[in-house]
Amino acid sequence: MPNISKKSFHILNPRLDPNFKAIFTQNTQASKIALKSFLSAAIGRDVKEVTVVQNEDASFYKFQRAVDYDINCEFSDGTKAQVEMQGFDQQYDYGKRAEYYAARLVSSVMEVGDDWNSVAQAYQISVLDFVFDRGNTNPIHHYQMADLGDGARLSGRLNVIFMELPKLPKVVSSDDVKNLPSLLKWCKFLKEADNPGSQDLIRAIVESEDGIMKASDTLKNGEDRQNVIYGD
Repeated sequence: MPNISKKSFHILNPRLDPNFKAIFTQNTQASKIALKSFLSAAIGRDVKEVTVVQNEDASFYKFQRAVDYDINCEFSDGTKAQVEMQGFDQQYDYGKRAEYYAARLVSSVMEVGDDWNSVAQAYQISVLDFVFDRGNTNPIHHYQMADLGDGARLSGRLNVIFMELPKLPKVVSSDDVKNLPSLLKWCKFLKEADNPGSQDLIRAIVESEDGIMKASDTLKNGEDRQNVIYGD
C-alpha cells in the first residue's frame, strides 16, 4: 500500500452533494472501486459488480411524486441500491422518506408476469450528518420489515440502512483503525476527511482501505477546482 504524504493532506468536504457523488459515480476505475467498497461495507456482503444507473425513477401516473436519487445503482444479480447523503435535518420525518424510496426501488424491479421469487433485494442507504434516532446511541441501523412481537422477518427484500455520523466514536486513535469495521472506517472518513485536526486519523484510515484511498484521491484531485464536477 503506498504511503500518504504527511506534508499536505487537504481533502474536499465529502458531505457536500457534488463531492459525495463524485466519489462514487464517475466513469473511472477509482470511482468504481470506491462504490463497490462502500456498498460491500454497508450491506455486509461482497459486491462484485455494480452499475450506476439513471438517478430518477419514472412516475407510474401523472401526479405521482418524483424520486431523484443521489446515487442509484444495480448489482449484477439484480439487487438495487440507492444511496443518499443528507447533510442536515430538514424538519420532516426522514424515516418516511427512506421507506418511500425503498418501496420505489422494490416496485421498479417487477414486470407483468414476473414470478414473486424473482423479486431482488433493495437497499436504501442514507448517510446522515444529523441524529435521526435520539433514543439510541448506535450510529448504524439496518431496518427490515419484521413482526413487532417476536422480531420474525418477512422476505428481507426491503432494506433501509442509516449511518448517523454525529454518533460515531469521538476519539479513535490511528492505532485503533485496524480494529474498526470497514463501514465505521467509511463513516469516519466521510465525517472527518476535511477536518484539519483529524489528518493523522484520516491518513491511517485511507491507508487501511483501498476503496477509501480511491475516494480520497478523487477529493484531493478536485482541490484546485474547489468543487468536484461529477459525471452523468
